[in-house]
Amino acid sequence: MRLKPAEHVIQVFGSVHKTAKALGKNPSSISKWVSQNGPEKTRGLVPSWVQVEVMEIAGERGLDITYEDLIAGRVIE
Repeated sequence: MRLKPAEHVIQVFGSVHKTAKALGKNPSSISKWVSQNGPEKTRGLVPSWVQVEVMEIAGERGLDITYEDLIAGRVIE
């Protein structure tokens, strides 16, 4: 199974609320990353303008997120 990039990021941070708090964003902004109401091509993606910030914070916190995860998602067993 492959988690979409946004699903993996949210899972690693712990929840939509924890992701939002870490990034200084509104939880509704984070939940839009995985919303089924948006255009098909954007569902499940982490917006490009947030990716560097996600990686910086993940690095500071020792979280398991790679740049590949932000592009292709993560295969889980």
